[in-house]
Amino acid sequence: MIQIVDYIIKLIQEEKLWILLHFIIILMSTQLLLIVLLIQVYLRFMNQIGY
Repeated sequence: MIQIVDYIIKLIQEEKLWILLHFIIILMSTQLLLIVLLIQVYLRFMNQIGY
């Protein structure tokens, strides 16, 4: 895992991966928001049923 981070940092220093990195961050954050949204919907659904 640390080797991957070092590799990404080297690429960033070369300024080749800035756009890709931003895209990955946006993608991960939107996936995280979707997961949180799904959990909230699931919890509300369970509360309505009465579990």
